Amino acid sequence: MNDLASGSTERTLTAGSATLTVTYWSELDMSQWTPDASKPVSLSLTATSAEGNPLFLSRLQVVSSARDGAGELVESLPDLVDDATVSPGYTIEDPYSYSTTVLVPALPAEARSVQLTFSYEVLVATDDDAETFSKQTATDTVTVAVVGVDDAAGDAATD
Repeated sequence: MNDLASGSTERTLTAGSATLTVTYWSELDMSQWTPDASKPVSLSLTATSAEGNPLFLSRLQVVSSARDGAGELVESLPDLVDDATVSPGYTIEDPYSYSTTVLVPALPAEARSVQLTFSYEVLVATDDDAETFSKQTATDTVTVAVVGVDDAAGDAATD
């Protein structure tokens, strides 16, 4: 499975009364997603609230794991966490968005995919003054194929 095989993917997630729209992509061609390469995955997030309340991203956590061809765990990678540096968080209502790039480091040679599990903690204002909030969480998993070094060399030889 490769969720970025076409270059990007868009997901709609629910976090309580909030609807999150997330687009994921990579600037690195999928044929260059080899175990030894640094592999960027970018995302852009916007949200809307069913009640029209202000929405803020307070935290993004990414848990990554490398998998072999059979889908077995090869290696768990260190978590990436982005805690908002402003209070109550980053505004994510259209026309504003939250964007970042996650860099997947070199993986063991037997890795054939990487699973990235994104957890979005969203604060929804519960009053008009945006002084009190409820916290809602949405989670999404993106799987990206990793090309084996031998596979990449074979592809280059046939080009």
